[in-house]
Amino acid sequence: MKKVFLTVVFSLSLLLLGACSTNSASGGNSEKDKSSTHKAHLARSMSPEKLATKGLSGKALTQVKTGIRYLKTAYMGKQELHDQLISKNGAGMTSEEASAVITKLDPLVNWNNLAIYQARAYRKTVYLTGQDLVDQLTSDLGAKLTPNEAQYALKHIDDKLKGANDIWN
Repeated sequence: MKKVFLTVVFSLSLLLLGACSTNSASGGNSEKDKSSTHKAHLARSMSPEKLATKGLSGKALTQVKTGIRYLKTAYMGKQELHDQLISKNGAGMTSEEASAVITKLDPLVNWNNLAIYQARAYRKTVYLTGQDLVDQLTSDLGAKLTPNEAQYALKHIDDKLKGANDIWN
């Protein structure tokens, strides 16, 4: 019985190996396919912060790290982040530099979760709810969120998020 089981397992292993080698041979670009697969795996396994800073150096690296720090500590939306990055009391970047930082971070950031964190902060500190909360979240003197982000935050304010820094997609 044990011999039959081992024979079946061995036969299945050979079949699988044959299928894999046939698949590679028929593709013609096996090295290219392996490279693409490896790059995709690395992208999935890298933290969003590492992805955001990958390939950057010098001033650009510092600027993106500054943007990440603002997002993680103040939960800013795009407009508020831009304004903070260009402020002389903030990072003092040019508008173009701030826009480049936001462009780099945009696909990685969960802006809706940031809106939820901001809504929670306003509810906790100044006891805003409902339309008053939405007005504050969208105000130029408030969080400067888009109306859609503010409505999302209001609707999902009590949702359980993964953790204190669940700001990434």
